[in-house]
Amino acid sequence: MKKSRIKNLDLRYFAIPFSIIFALFSVFMYRDVMQRVEGMNEELEHYALAITDRYTSSLLNASDAQEIIEQLLEDKLQIVSEAILLLEDRKDSDKLTEIGERFQVDEIHLYDPSGEIIYSKENKYVGWKAYEGHPVDAFMKSGEKYLVEDIRKDSESENYYKYAYIRDADGSFIQIGIHTDKIRYFLDRFTMQRMLDQLADYDYIHNLMFISSDLKVEASSLKEYIGRPAAENQFVKTLATGEIHTERTVLKNQEVFRVSVPVKRNGYNYGILAVYWETAQSSAEIRGIIFQGVLKFTVVSVMLFSIMYYGYRKNRRNIQLAFYDELTGLPNQTYLEDHLEELLTHGKQKKVALMMLNCNNFKVLNMTYGYRYGNDILKEMAKKLEAITGKNRKIFRFDGDRFAVVVGDYKDKDQLRELGEEVLSLFKHPISTAAGSQFLSMELSIVENKNQKNTSDKMIQDAALALSSINHNEQFAISFYEEAMEDQLKRQDRIEKVLRGCILNFDDEQFSLAFQPKVNLATNEVEGFEALARLNVEGVGPISPLEFISIAEERHLIYDLGNLIFWRTGQFLEKLKERGYEDMTVSVNVSGIQLLRETFLTDFQNILKICSISPERLELEITESVLLSNYELVNRKLEQIKEKGILISLDDFGTGFSSLSRLRDMNIDIVKIDKYFIDKIVEHSEDKLITADIISMAHKFGLQAVAEGVEEKLQMDYLIKYHCDVVQGYYISKPLSAKEAVVFLDEKKQNKTDQ
Repeated sequence: MKKSRIKNLDLRYFAIPFSIIFALFSVFMYRDVMQRVEGMNEELEHYALAITDRYTSSLLNASDAQEIIEQLLEDKLQIVSEAILLLEDRKDSDKLTEIGERFQVDEIHLYDPSGEIIYSKENKYVGWKAYEGHPVDAFMKSGEKYLVEDIRKDSESENYYKYAYIRDADGSFIQIGIHTDKIRYFLDRFTMQRMLDQLADYDYIHNLMFISSDLKVEASSLKEYIGRPAAENQFVKTLATGEIHTERTVLKNQEVFRVSVPVKRNGYNYGILAVYWETAQSSAEIRGIIFQGVLKFTVVSVMLFSIMYYGYRKNRRNIQLAFYDELTGLPNQTYLEDHLEELLTHGKQKKVALMMLNCNNFKVLNMTYGYRYGNDILKEMAKKLEAITGKNRKIFRFDGDRFAVVVGDYKDKDQLRELGEEVLSLFKHPISTAAGSQFLSMELSIVENKNQKNTSDKMIQDAALALSSINHNEQFAISFYEEAMEDQLKRQDRIEKVLRGCILNFDDEQFSLAFQPKVNLATNEVEGFEALARLNVEGVGPISPLEFISIAEERHLIYDLGNLIFWRTGQFLEKLKERGYEDMTVSVNVSGIQLLRETFLTDFQNILKICSISPERLELEITESVLLSNYELVNRKLEQIKEKGILISLDDFGTGFSSLSRLRDMNIDIVKIDKYFIDKIVEHSEDKLITADIISMAHKFGLQAVAEGVEEKLQMDYLIKYHCDVVQGYYISKPLSAKEAVVFLDEKKQNKTDQ
């Protein structure tokens, strides 16, 4: 993107005059104020000395209170621990609980010599054992008879306790603890820091410090000074002489008045209490002088600043909305288009490539867990992609679940592939969000700017096309754009348009049905046909059923196309009926998408009714793959269809994964043996063939056996020998048009009459 797209607002025209006015005003105010400050200092000094002297005694009393409380706690712990040690029945958790309540202690644990708790108040931690580095382990190894710890956080409960230990003669020992939350709260009220914070509430006090005798700041109302050395001459002098000293100094670039008071008791010097007063505060005269000027200056400054800041923020916000994705913060599609266009037309980089990253299962995640979860996934994806950003790489949020990477000045195609693999590797481990971890199925397309006349729109289009060419069953695949992909897409688009036209225009001749005869081997007569869809696109030629059926499924046309096939088949059956062949049946292939449509059976029956066709004359063929996706649901649907008197055949049997138990339970009437097994008849000896076994198995289950793809007499003889019911294939006849099929039947009928 052009640098002018996003730039900072230039504030120089505001800052320079503002600074000049501020400087002149400050000089004037300084001269006037300094004349009056001197008169205030003496009064401030007396006030500071009085406050300091008053709180020095409070700090000393607080220290005494803390020492007394600590000593009382230690005395209580020692008395209780010694008392428990004298009890003979202490080796019982219930007894320890009773003792704890009697002596008002919160924790009692009896340890064996190895450091494992064998009895515990309320049976809390029985079985817990001290580990290396734990305070209990330290006491156990110390060999001491008795020990009282400072207040610490318990390693198991995270609460604060004061613990004591006492060792028995056999090496076992007792641990007693008192919960110290209330005690700590009480003691905190007497800490040096708390007292200083209270003192700091007085007007005009800038800071308070307590400096220890080793000249280190132990407490301060300005927390950043805590722990710093305080080796100034004035502090050294105060400690040495024990006298109160006052002086002017500078703290945080501000002139202050400091009073240093030694804190002593019984001849011992504990340290220094230093009070810093603001010398330029609390003066009504000074405020009166500067108020009017400051007010005018402030109003003008605020108005000017507000106007400029509002314009600046609005400009930044508009840019953000126009060129950045609000969810991830990454540059958006608009930014991508401009950035690519800039590189392609004015860029100095010789090579430019575009990568497009897509998440296959994102839509499923959105539907399963909700859009908020999906947004969290997108944010995490954006964070991961930041790992590959560099000098010649820029990341974009394209749209939905797609991200783009623009790469410049790369070496060759292999380097692009390596980078693509690096991008995909970022997502081979599950994405972690607040709602849990989730695996993502990713795919990546890459487009190189080989054509110097490329536009940003064309590169984005090509990247999307290369992405669509990836088999979605293949995870973490990479696809480089090739011109053949565009040709294939145009071909598919043309086929789609023809299919849509055929669906809308019932009589369109580009779509037709061919009918392959099926012969009953028991009677040697034609008993019906299989309807085979044919598509002939003008300017392209015949299209393989595999290709146009696949396109129909991908473009959601298969259901309407299936109904068109039913209508054409119904018309064919009407013609046969008019010619006296009312017993003929026609089988039609049905996809899983059609079969599972809620209105399938109703629509199918309506077509039969309109064409005046009885249900048993139209046979539906399904493949094993249809059953694999949802066996129970499909089988129930087949049961409903059979109840209407419609025959059902299992096509291409033997190439899928149907088990014998499922074959027995399937709601079907006919098994169609796949051409693969029929071809084997001419390739192997009979003892190596299983075709006869398939026929026999079908008969045992009460099913009719139909052989597909019969092309030679040897195959026909084999099938007759092993009692196959029906055959079809080029040995009988090639697929015929509707007119040819009628002629074929007439000829068969005539031949029979002549005989």
